[in-house]
Order: sequence, then structure tokens, then C-alpha cells
Amino acid sequence: MGIFSEIDFDSLPIHFKEDAVREEILLPLLNALGYSRFDSINKIISEYTLEDPFVTKGTKKRKIGMTPDYIIQIKGKNIFIIEAKAPSANITEGKHVEQAHSYANHRDVDSEIFVLCNGRELTVFNTRKATLIFKLSFATADKEKWGTLYELLSPAAFTFPNVFNYKPDYGVWCAKSGLSLDMVHHFYGIHVDCIAKPSDSLYSIQATVLRNGEKYYASFDFKLSLFEAFVLQIPKEKRDVVKHSLTHYPYKYEANCETDSFELSFSAMLGVEVLQDKHGVETFIPLNIISFL
Repeated sequence: MGIFSEIDFDSLPIHFKEDAVREEILLPLLNALGYSRFDSINKIISEYTLEDPFVTKGTKKRKIGMTPDYIIQIKGKNIFIIEAKAPSANITEGKHVEQAHSYANHRDVDSEIFVLCNGRELTVFNTRKATLIFKLSFATADKEKWGTLYELLSPAAFTFPNVFNYKPDYGVWCAKSGLSLDMVHHFYGIHVDCIAKPSDSLYSIQATVLRNGEKYYASFDFKLSLFEAFVLQIPKEKRDVVKHSLTHYPYKYEANCETDSFELSFSAMLGVEVLQDKHGVETFIPLNIISFL
């Protein structure tokens, strides 16, 4: 991954301890996945102390503070905890795994996943079964491994996991099929997964489309001049929520479940720009909406 291009994971400095793993590796990684300390939706909680009222010392009951390095929240819900350990630490079994497991199982966290990182490797565990489900070595991880990590831990993995089932991009399919750039594509009753505002004059819609019995993931861009026509197609009970989401940071509306989604009908033409998502995982070609039907 590009954010670690300057780090030699086979020769970490001798002073590279837990705090360095936490700040130099985990925090940039979480930011790249889509989380931030400043994001009110996809939020990083740093070193939040948990109280355990069930620990006793001798005959006296005593509260013991437990402090995960990071608790990851989406819309206020704890999604996973992540622990930094020194490069020499075993993070596949033993005391460090048990400690992280206890944090994830804590009644004030109750996350289904917990993660450990020692600066050389990263491991992901299922909390309920206490089983290892993924392991990544930073020195040898290829694009596929990074893609798997993104599918496991990114916000989309928890809010709209079905997006990862729709790997083929519709724009890429159109280009590979040799369809003319002048061809107008008509879409009726398309269920919207996500709408974002990447700039003041541009909006982008992510949705799934069905062509020849195959499902494709598609990106559709439209200009500010079409915004009002777009709004008119949104069901009245959802208009205020969608408009508020697109006018306040992070300028995005996501359908986290089927009832959040709604249908749009529009015409679009294939764009010419081949893009990659910000994580470098997927290649896509957006279509440009020319009118809402």
C-alpha cells in the first residue's frame, strides 16, 4: 500500500515499539480505510478506558481500567477494536490475543471483530468464536491481500457489505464491449446505494445495474445543474435527509439497509476517464448523467 512505501518492514528500527506501531502504522492504515478521529460517522476513538466491575483483589472488589488502543465506531456503534503491539509480540495466539479479545467482549464495546498489529503483521479475529479469520504480512502483502483487508475492515464492509459482491464495473464492461461513447444508456428504477458530493459542482451516485443477467456496480456522475431534477425523484419522506447529508460533511448519503435505498431513473453516457478508488483496489469508469427521467 502506498502509504507505507517508505517503510522497510523487514528492518524496523530498534526503537520501533508499541507507540510507533500505533501512530506510524495503525493510524495511517485506519485513515486509508476510511476512518478518522474527526469524522463523526466513521470515527476512531483513542485509548478509551473501560471499567471492569467484576475484578477483585483479595477480599476487596476493585474496578480495573482496560484501555484499547483504538475503538472504531460507525454511526456511534462499536465495530471493532484494534491493538498495537511491539514487533516481537505474538499476535496470532497467546496473551496479547486474549487481552484484545477481552476488550472486544467487554459489555461497553461488544464488537464482533478485533484486530492486532505488531508492525510486521496484522491479524483479524472473530470475537464470538475467538478464531483467526485473516492475517497480513506488511512486507509481502500484494494488492489482493490489501483488497481483502479493505473488504473486511472498511466502513462499507459493515454498512453495505453486498457492495463487494458486485466486482465488475459497468463502465469498464461498456468500454471492453466496444460500445460507442455517443450511445445513450437509459436506466429505470435503479436502487441507489450511495450518493456523494466530491466537489461543489459534481455529484456521484453508486448503484448496481443488471445487464444480460449479470450484476454490475456502476458509478454515475451528474453536475450541479441537474441537482433539482435529481431531488424531485427522491421520495418526499427521504428528501430532507438526503439533502442534509449532501450539504454537510462528509457530503455523502449511504443506504445502510434496503429501506434507506430509493429508485432513480435517468439517461447517461459513458465517460472517458478510467479511475481507481482511493484505496487502489477497484478500477472504474463513471457514466455521465445527461437527464433524469
